[in-house]
Amino acid sequence: MTLLLLITLSIVYHPTWARAQPIDQNEWQLRMAYQPSDAMLERESKGFVFIYDGLSDHQVERILDARFERIDHMMFTRVRLTDASTGEVHIAEDGCD
Repeated sequence: MTLLLLITLSIVYHPTWARAQPIDQNEWQLRMAYQPSDAMLERESKGFVFIYDGLSDHQVERILDARFERIDHMMFTRVRLTDASTGEVHIAEDGCD
């Protein structure tokens, strides 16, 4: 039992994990937008809509330009809007909680 606990703790608290770079929480959403799987495209053909959450206004604009043919199957919520004059970031009030 003690050995199992030590092994578990050594895995959970491994020192290299503390130095790991944070994962971009939007990376998987960007992959879905730019490189959808065949299964995702099949779902879209059946009317499926994917909700993208928390992307920046620049990311949304690029997605809409690059994947215009798929916009009927995309919904964007809590878009981070950047004020061009101040650089401040605000979350769009879209009514989705």
